[in-house]
Amino acid sequence: MDRDWLVPLESALIYLNYKMESRAQARARTAVEMAPDQYYCWYVCGCAQAALDFRRQAKESFDQCLKLCPRHADALARSAALDGGGGLLSRTIRRLLKRS
Repeated sequence: MDRDWLVPLESALIYLNYKMESRAQARARTAVEMAPDQYYCWYVCGCAQAALDFRRQAKESFDQCLKLCPRHADALARSAALDGGGGLLSRTIRRLLKRS
């Protein structure tokens, strides 16, 4: 099995840790393209997309993760949170609070 997808995936996790969500999303996307059958790639991609407030894309990534691994608790929780996340006003308030 080719494990080259682990390098961009690990890079994405490092970027997320340092709050560099845009770079994390790009690296996670690369991992997803290299290994679309690996649920964790989809999960990390969803985390980066959610951090960037790309709600629709994050939901799709979490849903794909759940198709591959139906009992992934974190993906279930994050997907559910995106379902009830509110509109533009609540996202703006969350973004402002995140900056504080």
